[in-house]
Amino acid sequence: MAGASQSGKRGEREEARRDADGRENLSREGRRDLARPVQRVMFDLVTIGHTARDEFEGEPEWRIGGTATYAAAAAACLGDRVALLTRVGPNERERLAARCRELGIELHALESAVTTTFSFRYVDGRRHLRLKARAKGIGAEAIPPPLRETSAVVPVSAKLEAEIAELPPEEAASFRKELGLAEPALDRLIRATYELLGLCSFFTVGEDEVRAWTVPRGAPAQQAAGAIHTDLERGFIRAEVIGWQELLKAGSEANAKKLGVMRTEGKTYPVKDGEILHVLFNV
Repeated sequence: MAGASQSGKRGEREEARRDADGRENLSREGRRDLARPVQRVMFDLVTIGHTARDEFEGEPEWRIGGTATYAAAAAACLGDRVALLTRVGPNERERLAARCRELGIELHALESAVTTTFSFRYVDGRRHLRLKARAKGIGAEAIPPPLRETSAVVPVSAKLEAEIAELPPEEAASFRKELGLAEPALDRLIRATYELLGLCSFFTVGEDEVRAWTVPRGAPAQQAAGAIHTDLERGFIRAEVIGWQELLKAGSEANAKKLGVMRTEGKTYPVKDGEILHVLFNV
């Protein structure tokens, strides 16, 4: 069965490659630069992130890089149906498109004035990396609807994250900002996992501890109370609700009530991610 499965995947990949070779390369100026029309097919993997132009000191030729690109290539070589959504400049577009056609990757290249570019050099056996150019970020609105139906992939550069982890907090934050990374890879992975599974977390705050509780996104307040204890769900009366940022601004629950930012909600209130709940109940 395993052999038949692998053979089937190879056949699918060859079919995808033939299909890719026959498609028009939409790289003309003035277009939104989806390298090929979006197909309504189910992909095994979708990788989203910047393609990088990697330049190495002493080498005349640059290389195609970027964690999202590497992840897509690795999955395609294993026979998976892969889509890559990236932002790439005009000087690197043709080479990336050719590589994706070769591997059978469904490329969606968003228009960009530049490609994210890194310069590498080695001194005494240690790698020194410099960011020379950075493309604009890829927001959720840029993801074509068919790609949103596929499980998420969060590209992570383990080596880069390991290097950042060795830096002092302030330097690490500055380096991430320079690279256009809003948060650590682990945070991004957790966030994507919650999104994929349809989960959210709310908090309960006591005198000596703060706890997070995970429930389905939009769960009714009464159901969410059951995550804390079944008695709270059974005897639910109402919940006092406030966003964690609002509480920080208010300084205390007492002041939040005085300012009117702490609300009272009933059983069917859909709990939102990051809210603080104080459940009133009677059993």
